[in-house]
Amino acid sequence: MPIFPFKKEEKEELPSFPEKKEEIKPSEAKPEIEKEVKIEGIGETPVAPPPTISVPTSTEEVIKPLKLEKSPTLKKIEQILSEDLDEIYASLTDSQKLIFKRKGEETASKIEILIHQVKINFKKILNLIKEWLFILIKMVPGINKFFLIQEAKIKTDKILNLRNK
Repeated sequence: MPIFPFKKEEKEELPSFPEKKEEIKPSEAKPEIEKEVKIEGIGETPVAPPPTISVPTSTEEVIKPLKLEKSPTLKKIEQILSEDLDEIYASLTDSQKLIFKRKGEETASKIEILIHQVKINFKKILNLIKEWLFILIKMVPGINKFFLIQEAKIKTDKILNLRNK
């Protein structure tokens, strides 16, 4: 009894071609001849100008914001993170504002990912917010570290309440 009850198809064999191997000795190899294009009256070969590279002169040109639609949850998280920081944010320079804003948006997106998980880790969210707020210690002289820790805890509680709603 055959293993496969179906009829086997016969394969057509392709004609085989004899292989030709040509050995080329290094002395017989001919280098390719480069063609020169001469411009009338000059007698020199034209050379293409090297490509120019533009270097950004300000941080605004280096960091361009992406225009993506934000989810409602992300908007609420960003709103919670920005609460009570208006005076401090206003005292920053433009470049510091840009850095602080970028880091805040990055933190908000990471928190959004953590919120949508089944098990929420309070410490991870708190540490993300602390890292973001501790940037202010380097930027603003005289800011109280304990104030930032307290703000981080308050913001974490509000974000967790956002999940429970």
